[in-house]
This record gives sequence, structure tokens and C-alpha cells, in this order.
Amino acid sequence: TTSYSKARLYSSIYLAFVGSQLGNAVDIDNVTQTIEQKLLRQATSTIQRDNVITIVSSTLRPLSISALMRYLADHPPTDSKATARLLK
Repeated sequence: TTSYSKARLYSSIYLAFVGSQLGNAVDIDNVTQTIEQKLLRQATSTIQRDNVITIVSSTLRPLSISALMRYLADHPPTDSKATARLLK
């Protein structure tokens, strides 16, 4: 179990957009804040790693497929079938 770190989330989102055409236009702070709000809506004291990956992926998908792919390359779900679902 890894404890939550906003800095780690921000860094993951930033790195996902590095080199992306949207990298300069996307406000990483706003994307991070949106993801944090979705995480808080889970209303549980612990959130499984794969649930975090799903939330981040669903947030990145409409912004940039390349950022989504970079994120998933760095943070693959534990279940390979989950990766296929996230890419559909």
C-alpha cells in the first residue's frame, strides 16, 4: 500500500503530457484538481491502486490519447484485462 501524494499525482500527470501537442495548453493543476475531486467522491478511507488508475485514465482520455498511453505505460493496472478496458 502506498499513501496518497498530490505531488506524485501531479508529477504523473505532468509526465503524461510531456511532448504532447496539448502539453503547453493543458493546465496540469486543473487536471490534477479534477482527479483529486473524483478521488474524494469515492468516500472511502482507502482507494485501490487500480481504481486510481481508472479515474486518472478516464480524466486523461478526452484530453489526449497520447497522454493516456504515456500514463498507462508508467502506471499499468495489475490486471492486463483492465488495461484493455481502459484503452477502449
